[in-house]
Amino acid sequence: MLPGALAAQITINWGTGLSFNRIVQQDGTSVPSPSNGYTYELGTFGSFVPTADNFDQWADNWHAFDGDPFFYTAGGSNLGLYVDSAGLSSSQQTTSSYTGADTGYTFSPGQQAYVWIYNDNDPNSINTDTQWALYTQLIDGTSTIDKAWQMPDASTSTTTRSWFVSSADTAVWGGVDSGADVGGGNIISTPGSYHVQTAGFTAGVFWDINGSTAGATNSTTATGTWNSTNTNWSNDPTGNITTGTFTDYKVATFAANDGGTGAASGTYTVTKVGSENVYGLDFRDGTVTIGHGSGGEIVFDTNGKQIAFDDGAGNNGLIDTAFVNVHSGHTATIQTAISSNQDVNVTGGGTLVLSGSQTGEIDGTLSIQNGTTLQMSGTGTNPRLGFDSGGTTNISIDGGTLFIEESSPDTNIQFGSTTTVQFTGGTIAVGNANESLSTLSLTLDSASNIDFTGETTSSKIAFADSSGLDWSSSETLYVTDWAGNPLNLGTGEGAGTGGGGLDQFFIGSNGNGITSDQLSKIKFVNPYGLAPGVYDAYILSTGEIVPGVIPEPSTYAFGGCLILLGALDFYRRRKKAAQ
Repeated sequence: MLPGALAAQITINWGTGLSFNRIVQQDGTSVPSPSNGYTYELGTFGSFVPTADNFDQWADNWHAFDGDPFFYTAGGSNLGLYVDSAGLSSSQQTTSSYTGADTGYTFSPGQQAYVWIYNDNDPNSINTDTQWALYTQLIDGTSTIDKAWQMPDASTSTTTRSWFVSSADTAVWGGVDSGADVGGGNIISTPGSYHVQTAGFTAGVFWDINGSTAGATNSTTATGTWNSTNTNWSNDPTGNITTGTFTDYKVATFAANDGGTGAASGTYTVTKVGSENVYGLDFRDGTVTIGHGSGGEIVFDTNGKQIAFDDGAGNNGLIDTAFVNVHSGHTATIQTAISSNQDVNVTGGGTLVLSGSQTGEIDGTLSIQNGTTLQMSGTGTNPRLGFDSGGTTNISIDGGTLFIEESSPDTNIQFGSTTTVQFTGGTIAVGNANESLSTLSLTLDSASNIDFTGETTSSKIAFADSSGLDWSSSETLYVTDWAGNPLNLGTGEGAGTGGGGLDQFFIGSNGNGITSDQLSKIKFVNPYGLAPGVYDAYILSTGEIVPGVIPEPSTYAFGGCLILLGALDFYRRRKKAAQ
């Protein structure tokens, strides 16, 4: 009788048996032993059928029959074995002494049995370090129930069952029998002969143009072409294995060996040829440009799945939203076409630049998250984002920055006519630009600003009539670095005039573009040419939003001097900001 066996109606032996073989993690190294925090259990899911897509429900349906097997490794190698036995009583309950066994559960005849290996099975804490393997033997139409791993009827039989991994034929997660069957999860490297391999929850592949040599670069650059045939992608984050082609529904990570020897730390261009479905883009190394090649397009699509992802900014866990992640301190540029019929998050704390003349269509919400900048610098007369093909793009600024900067403000178009803006906190920065969007919605959870900054030429931004929206925020939207013509609130010469200056901010095309309550949530801070302070906002008959000012009597006498000094001060401050 094997270690841990107890007298019972039926004895079930399980594990690897008494033979050594490889038990490995997703990268093909190290035995995932109990001393490394792993749990080994035999059990069932009752009537629930586990799949790679419903893994978040496994723990709630799992009933452990036995666990904590005898575990042994051969020296420092990944050769090992685990083996145990437990009894199934005539009342169909386990007699295991394992503390995690579900001793009150009825393991009814016919329930499929599985071995589950994991280092954390709580779906709320799954992250990039989580490793699982789940395997079994199923009835395949030719075998009988006596040969499959199904709970027997202990009231009518005393036959001993041996459910060893050598007879397993189905891996729901991870792999068994040297890859004869591989289930869900991400496996980086298969180490040849092995019994069981755990898999992680990531779905990343790594840009790698130098094959199995460590790192991603060839000589001094990682420049290359991303298409359907080039083998420029590695499953190994260190870049130490043979590379292959990109497959759909992955995270395209730039690049292999993040920050290590051979990492792509310089400036390089990856030219996208043809269309690809990606779960996300992750920019870790260097300054990367995704250039536009023949038919180039990146389609953001999660394929309805969840993965674990670490954005490098302290967030590590399961996500189900497509994303572009640019690590803090890095800038990534996308010139090729992009599209999505679902939400896309811009994360990581770095800067994503959408440039070039290709269109973009995000039929959902593009969320700019905390500390991250989305710079819109597209060229040409077609929208770089929000291309109008019947859908609506909503840009949600959630603690990040939307920066608009154009080389030709009179001809460059960044946003389609249906592109709305949802402002919950952060900054809209308007450089050398002239842009029109759809409605502006404020639900600010912190004081935020529209910043006209960094250029010596005019900066203009216009939103459609937003008076029908509920600006539920109790916070203030501040307009900073504004250099325009304020509304003259005086009663003398020039009273009632204003607007049309260097910087312009519009909501609607008349004085009814926003309500008075909405207008009260906007303040101007230290407008150029005016005394420092915070000024109330007014809406002109053109829809332009400006600060109001009551000129001092001396202003009339020395108006020309004030305008001249204001202009000189404005130029001096703008020049400094641009350096």
